[in-house]
Amino acid sequence: MSDRRTVSVVIPSYRRPDRLPPLIEAFGRTSADQIVVVLDGPHPGAVDALRALGVDRLTILELPQNVGVARARVAGVEAATGDVVLVADDDVMPGADDVVEAHRRFHETTPRGVLVGYMPVAEPARPGPDDAPTRLYAREYEGAARRWEADPGSVLGGLWGGAVSIDTGLFREAEALLPSIRMDYSEDLDLGLRLEQLGATARFDRSVASTHLHRRGWDAFLRESAARGLAAHQLEQRWGRLPVHVAALVQGAGVQGRVADVLARAPRAATTVPLTVAYRLTGRLGASGPQEAVCRLARRLVAGRTYRSARRGAAPIAAQPAA
Repeated sequence: MSDRRTVSVVIPSYRRPDRLPPLIEAFGRTSADQIVVVLDGPHPGAVDALRALGVDRLTILELPQNVGVARARVAGVEAATGDVVLVADDDVMPGADDVVEAHRRFHETTPRGVLVGYMPVAEPARPGPDDAPTRLYAREYEGAARRWEADPGSVLGGLWGGAVSIDTGLFREAEALLPSIRMDYSEDLDLGLRLEQLGATARFDRSVASTHLHRRGWDAFLRESAARGLAAHQLEQRWGRLPVHVAALVQGAGVQGRVADVLARAPRAATTVPLTVAYRLTGRLGASGPQEAVCRLARRLVAGRTYRSARRGAAPIAAQPAA
């Protein structure tokens, strides 16, 4: 009897139809037993276009409404037939080697396992005037990867998804423990905390590599920063505490945090407009370091302000059901 474990790749996606064909074709060249694409809400014409690719083992779900990546991921896992689910972001391309086979080998020797693959950001060759958020993301991701290597026990408490495989039964246990809710940031961290509570065995492996095609401009970065603040409030409600690195972002830690806390008392426009001007000016001047510093301050300001606003006015969300 074969001990080979089957692997279903699950790809939630929202309004990125151009990203999906090359990603599906890339996974179609791997040893994946199934590829599940979850269109998070109506995507007119997308299902027919994806089926026309002719990729074997492809399952396409089109949800009737947008539910967010965490709940779309659950829908994909429910449709998965594999012993293992490899949850991939729709902007993370698998590497030249068969990353699916590497994930399979890990799970064949690691019961109740979680394997976090390496996904370095494909940074622009030359800094552009509006790519500081991507450079900052790339720098912070590499810092997280070094921490996981230095302290393997920190992987789940700082889970950074995009190319993560999980024993399917274990994923379902995590849903039974605490069902997924809509989170527009930190949904991977929330899953990691549940898996940690279930005693999962996690490993980060730099050799299992993909490429993250991350792109954020200033406006998207500000929206993401607000989402991070709201997600911090959601995590606090669900877990009764904040992970240290999340608390550092929204609770005014360090000099930059204290500055952001002071600025947050001013009217929103009185802070956002000057920061936007500073961002645009440093971008035009090619001053990448100062531009990234503007990003860090803006993120602290926006995330902290959103977190405090949510704490003052939001109703409890911990009991919301999964999709």
